Order: sequence, then C-alpha cells, then structure tokens
Amino acid sequence: MKVHNSLPVITSNSINLGEGNQSTKQGQTIANKVSTESIIRQANLPNTTLNREVISTLLKENLPLTNSELPIILNWIEEVDDIPRAIETIKVVIRGENPINRTNLAGIYAFFDKEQLSAQLVKLQQLLTDHPLKTEENVAKLIMKLEEITQFNPIERMMTKNQKGFQFIYEIMRNFGLVSQVDEIDSENTLKTLLQTALSEFKGDIKVSEQMERIVHRLYGMQQFTQEQGHIQQVLLQLPLKIGDFHTDLTLQWSGKKNNKGQIDPEFCQVLFYLNLEQLGDTVIDMKIQQRVLSLTIYNKFNEIDEIMSQLKPMLKQGLESHGYHLSQIRYCTPVQEEDRINTVLSTNHLFTADLSSVDVKI
Repeated sequence: MKVHNSLPVITSNSINLGEGNQSTKQGQTIANKVSTESIIRQANLPNTTLNREVISTLLKENLPLTNSELPIILNWIEEVDDIPRAIETIKVVIRGENPINRTNLAGIYAFFDKEQLSAQLVKLQQLLTDHPLKTEENVAKLIMKLEEITQFNPIERMMTKNQKGFQFIYEIMRNFGLVSQVDEIDSENTLKTLLQTALSEFKGDIKVSEQMERIVHRLYGMQQFTQEQGHIQQVLLQLPLKIGDFHTDLTLQWSGKKNNKGQIDPEFCQVLFYLNLEQLGDTVIDMKIQQRVLSLTIYNKFNEIDEIMSQLKPMLKQGLESHGYHLSQIRYCTPVQEEDRINTVLSTNHLFTADLSSVDVKI
C-alpha cells in the first residue's frame, strides 16, 4: 500500500491545505472550515455535522478523493454505528489505493470490529447448533468448519505438521477462503464460501444472517490486506486462537520477499504477532528472520515477562533448531506510561502504510 503525498482532496476542484500559506494553527482551522463548506456546496451535499467531520478529516490529512467518490463515502458512513472506526476505515482504504466502494469500506470496517473474530465465530456456532436448520447439508458443513476453526491452535499445528513460515500461513488463507487461485473442491469447503452458501438458508432470520455477514465482511477485509509489491509480499490475518479454555484472537502481519525463482524465501521475513492473553494482557511479538537467524522483541506491560520468557527460552530455542533456525536474542519492552498502550505498536499507520522495502535490509 502506498501513501499519497501532497495530493488534492477533491481532484476535480483542487483544494489542498498541505500547499497553503497558513502559518498558524488558527489560520489552518479557518481555511479548513471554509474549504469544508465550499466542498459541501460544490458537491451539493447535505451540510450535516457528520459530513463536515468527514470532509474536515480528509482535508487535515491531505487524503485524495474525487467528487464521484465523496458521496459514496458519505452515504456509507450514515449507515454504520461506530463513526470513529468508520473514519479510520476511510483513511485506510484511501491510503491503500483501494477502489472506493461499499464492499471495500464494509470489509475494512469489519476488520476493525472491537469484537474479536473468535467471539463472532463462537457466537455463530452456538446460533447454528441450536437452530432447526442445523441438519441441512450446507448448515451442517458450516458448523463443522466453525468447530474446526474455533478449536484451532496455530502454534501446535505449526509444530506437529512441521510447516514453515509462509506455507503455514498460506494453508490458513486457503482454509478461510482468502486465496483466489484454489481448486474448485477446496473452494467449496472454505469458511467464506460455506458462509456465503449458508446465507441463502437464513434470509428470514435476521439474527443469524447478520452474524454471518459480519464475518464474511471481516474475511474480505483481510483479503484486501494481502499485498504484493514487486518481490515483497505482505499478509495480514486475524486468527481465532484457543489456549486451554481461553479464546482470543491472534493478529498476524507477515512480510517477506521472494527469491530468484519467485518463491517465498523462508530465510528472510518479519512477522508481527498481536494477542490479548488471559494473564499477560496485551502482547506484541516482533519476530525478524535473516538467513535463518531469528530475533524476538516482546512488548508487554507485565513486569515479570522477562522471567517467564527466560524459563521458556530453552524450549523455544530447541523447537526452532529442530526447524533449522537459530535464536539470536530476545528483547523485552515495557510501556513507560499507560497512554503508550501496546496496541499503538499495531497502529493503522504502521500496519497499512509501512514501507516494506526495509524487509530486504533491516531485519
């Protein structure tokens, strides 16, 4: 995903505060207000508080948008419940150079849902298990798929199947239905396809159909974050994770490069894990691999994290060596202040607009 620099917000009638001569914050605020009202008049839009807020945000952040795209965004945002999340969604879609349409907006918006994917899947599984249509073929297949995914332990699966790096991630993407080039038989059994097929069975059941649609949109949002720029590949996934009886989400951002044969190179990659653990709370793990030498940086505000990891280090080192990797170091970082929350490490700017070329050299 590329970041636009110094482009007009409304391209048909160029308005760009980034190139103005305002020298004070007060002057910029006045110019922003005038430009916002001018755009509303030019586009013949309702002069509502919400419309002004959205347009003002686009102006402040110098995000490019055409006159034809603006009504799509403003009509869509009127239908959602979480306005701050919707505004973040709009910013991400524009910065990622994705087409401005309702499908893309709904997908990214669902990706940022505060409710965890694991909770959404478990809720749907319970709704279907108690539903009169649970024995229907399409519904029964979906229930089985939900059972498989909600009991998923990616760490255990990776070790027992001896899968490496992107091979493991690719299998998850296939299972979710995020890969376009798959066999027809595989495609019919992906989570996304099973959800879309079963939806026709629940047209009259709003509670079930809405829950299904939320998950479908979320899967589509993940699909939009699978990027390929030259020899650099990036994948962003949210995975349900079961640790004992505890359900949580594992957000995984994988960035790697292809070798001369066009294949993913397992010796060079960077993986960012974010998860909320039952005892340790918010945790971010930054894993960097260069020539099969692996280093870890762990972000957690739990003071005893270094003591816990020192006990686990021998087992971790042994497990990595069995897969041909060498553990060079483990670093621990604790936020100094409460406002420096762990989730800022996974800010939208970092996730979706980072320059992935750094994977080549600085890992």
